[in-house]
Amino acid sequence: MVRETMKRVLAFPPETKLEFKRHEESLAQRAENDNARKEKSNQNNSHSSGNARNGSKDMDNSSLSEKKQGS
Repeated sequence: MVRETMKRVLAFPPETKLEFKRHEESLAQRAENDNARKEKSNQNNSHSSGNARNGSKDMDNSSLSEKKQGS
């Protein structure tokens, strides 16, 4: 009854599924999601270096400085 009332009042499409959880289950799932996001963020940070933020500018600058030194 609550599900149907929420769908009707909030104008959800009929195929929308609502899931009710105990508070403890919700907290556990949130902690899992937070940990997964942190892990993913750490993996992305470890693959990038400070030079990657500047794109090819660092490479272009180094090649220019090498050319100037060679002249």
